[in-house]
Amino acid sequence: MPFGSKNNNTNMHSTARHYYLKNFSRGQRIHLIGAFAMAMSVGPFSGPAYDTLAEVTIRGAISFVTLSFSENNRTNPIKNEDDELGRLLSRQFRAFRNNDPHTSPIENHPSLRLPRVVKE
Repeated sequence: MPFGSKNNNTNMHSTARHYYLKNFSRGQRIHLIGAFAMAMSVGPFSGPAYDTLAEVTIRGAISFVTLSFSENNRTNPIKNEDDELGRLLSRQFRAFRNNDPHTSPIENHPSLRLPRVVKE
């Protein structure tokens, strides 16, 4: 049968209930998001320019995922029963942050990168 037939539409609706990880427990959701974070951290999706992605980039991508959940009235997949960041994700983010290249905050200060304009 072609994709748009009635039988396929009923199958599509039956699989729609799996969207937003509805049939997974909170712990399983946290583990799935952790697997997603781990896959992102090694950078295979960012091309040859980056070996690994920074923690802030990974956290930002996951925040877009959680935003999608909240906009559709679903429970946050990274929060545990106490409404806190899951322990697994917390440890992963810390490990990613520890592996990030360290730069001095002074080196990144915008006033040091721009030429100074001084009135005399």
